[in-house]
Amino acid sequence: MLYRAGVPWDDIIPHLDIVLRGCCQLIDQSAEILVKKVGVDAALTRAVGQFVEGVRINVTGNVSYS
Repeated sequence: MLYRAGVPWDDIIPHLDIVLRGCCQLIDQSAEILVKKVGVDAALTRAVGQFVEGVRINVTGNVSYS
């Protein structure tokens, strides 16, 4: 848990930044693997791209992908 009563926000934000960057890296790595599995199907590749963008926004609040 990132927030605890009595812990100043200034102490939480640096940790939160590290966690979000790690999430972004995991999403990017997973997306790369998923795209490779899709193959050459253009429509499926587009759908996977849209799905991945949705995951990025939902997981990170679009902090690092905007």
